[in-house]
Amino acid sequence: MTQRTLIPILATALLGGSLLAAPFWTAKPYGQWTEKEVEKMLGDSPWVRSADVSLDFSNMPGGARMGAPGGMGAPGGGMGAPGGGMGAPGGGMGAPQPPSAYVMWQSALPIRQAMVRAAQLRESSAAPELQRQLDTQPTHHILAVMGLQAGPGGGPGMRPPGNRAGASPGEGPTAEQMAAARQRMQQQLKENSTLTIDGATLAPERIETVMSGTERITLFYFPKQTDFTAKTKSVLFETRMGPLKLSAKFKPKEMLETR
Repeated sequence: MTQRTLIPILATALLGGSLLAAPFWTAKPYGQWTEKEVEKMLGDSPWVRSADVSLDFSNMPGGARMGAPGGMGAPGGGMGAPGGGMGAPGGGMGAPQPPSAYVMWQSALPIRQAMVRAAQLRESSAAPELQRQLDTQPTHHILAVMGLQAGPGGGPGMRPPGNRAGASPGEGPTAEQMAAARQRMQQQLKENSTLTIDGATLAPERIETVMSGTERITLFYFPKQTDFTAKTKSVLFETRMGPLKLSAKFKPKEMLETR
């Protein structure tokens, strides 16, 4: 074999080797992940998907619109935000634009490992407890909708009941009205959220909302009565938050490289 024929063969072998290289989350223990690898895991991995977001005001009371000050914004791209920061909707004239959002499969083992590693790299006191929790198998599929700023009522772009524009402080809603409104919104959110695995549709058993700065993170807990395997063809998450309709598709084969 001449050198001229050997070079293309070697080049093909090297290229094939690079394409077949195992991803870092299977190639080495999570305790060895670098900060950049943690950011990739939390922002651009099979367990994180950019959401398909659209706006539908047909069911909004009073034809509510976005774009006013204090309305719906975009996230301040912290760790895990795909592509860094995300653009805010245009608040001036013209049709409002939906914000960017993404969905993280938070109960997945690689995501939980990445959270542990992030805490370790930051020397956080929470790291030991997070690490202990890795030994506990989650009882739910937990999906987190992230990247949305909270509006005036704790929800994106929603106004609490009785809080009219220009109203005086005394005309605002009472604590009881706010509590009732939150409960109604929570129930509506549960009714409008699904996780579908190859045609089997799951409804969330509970939903929690936490704040990270101005970013609103909504956690959806779906029962594990249906799981997915390497033969699963489709995994689809859908929800509606006021005028926002979000959906995200996951690729189970890629996710099953490790969970």
